[in-house]
Amino acid sequence: MTALSTSWRRTAAIAVIDLRRLISFYHARLIVRRTLVAERKAAQRNFKELKKMQTKAERERELELHLGSLLWFFLR
Repeated sequence: MTALSTSWRRTAAIAVIDLRRLISFYHARLIVRRTLVAERKAAQRNFKELKKMQTKAERERELELHLGSLLWFFLR
């Protein structure tokens, strides 16, 4: 009976260790997933800001061209 209970204790200890490893693995996976999601959202925000800046720069260039052609028209 002692050998059987020792075997069950050993099996239970291994199961607990495996469960802890599994929990650690999923916890680490969750942390990595959250980090990746946060990085993706930050990249999307940065991309949107970059697009806004590009659009603003394009509008300024168009305005400068328009004003330049108006100035050229009136000065010739």
